[in-house]
Amino acid sequence: MIDRFTGCILGQAVGDALGFQVEGRSSEQTTAAVAPFPREFTPHPCGLFPPGQYTDDTQMMRAILTSLVERGQVNAEDIAARFASLWREGEIVGRGRATTAAVQRLMAGVSWRESGTPAPSAGNGSAMRTAPLGLWFYDDPVALARAAADVSCITHADPRCLAGAVAISAAVAYGVSHDAIDADPFICFVADLARPYHAGGLEQSAFAALIETLPHWLEMDEAAAVQEIRHAGLPPGRRPDWPGISPFVVPTVLVCLYAFLRTPADYGETVRFVIAQGGDVDTTGAIAGAISGAFNGIEAVPESLARSVTDRGRHGYESLRALAERLWALKHSPQ
Repeated sequence: MIDRFTGCILGQAVGDALGFQVEGRSSEQTTAAVAPFPREFTPHPCGLFPPGQYTDDTQMMRAILTSLVERGQVNAEDIAARFASLWREGEIVGRGRATTAAVQRLMAGVSWRESGTPAPSAGNGSAMRTAPLGLWFYDDPVALARAAADVSCITHADPRCLAGAVAISAAVAYGVSHDAIDADPFICFVADLARPYHAGGLEQSAFAALIETLPHWLEMDEAAAVQEIRHAGLPPGRRPDWPGISPFVVPTVLVCLYAFLRTPADYGETVRFVIAQGGDVDTTGAIAGAISGAFNGIEAVPESLARSVTDRGRHGYESLRALAERLWALKHSPQ
């Protein structure tokens, strides 16, 4: 299981860094960038970052992971302070507007319980970072859901964001604790944990109900399935405002779960698939990489990529691996 912990953390960093190179582009452009699946990083097109640079997805995931390791428990106040430090020190890469607004409230003295950007803002900024909670609580689903919702509330308070954060934590927990992936029990586990956090409404399907649509999409033509996923959770007649998969939490979570269930034993193909859809591909790459890495372990993550991830020359392979191994040791140490 220690290999699955490290696979999850480094799997996220690799997927994030690969997606960051082509974030915001069309599916035609991103497909070309990951066909065939890369074995090395190229510099970011803006010229400001080294090859293998990851973004706020992994920076904030790393903050949660570090807090868990140092505190030995989920401490939302400490996690919130670590988020604020990333902004205060100017370290954050690719910041989102809703997250930035919430962190500014934290820095102004607002409690983490009240700082989250409220509905109807429903971005993927909390779902992208919750993988360590799935590792920490893989054997305690009730505590997992509660922790993921609390940590989401620091920056994202919309019920869809809470449900999305819970769903990704649950997918990681299932992957790290199972030796085979059967779609039906996996979907049931994820949907049941997400269900209490978003009830839906007149123009919204409940998030859990959309997760339970995955078997239907898995039987469809892939292009048609992705097109339906892109529109999932939007009011009738509303169109996505991004090429590919937008930063809206609902399609982000759904496409990552879909990609994993499509090829559960193949890390490279799972990450390649989500990046090939275009749009917010640093986040879809990060989430899909975390889920697949949790199931397949570190050996499934190309070593040449894993050893090259970086946050401007710091917090790379050795650091992330050490944190993952410390989390595993803490989780499994005699009480």
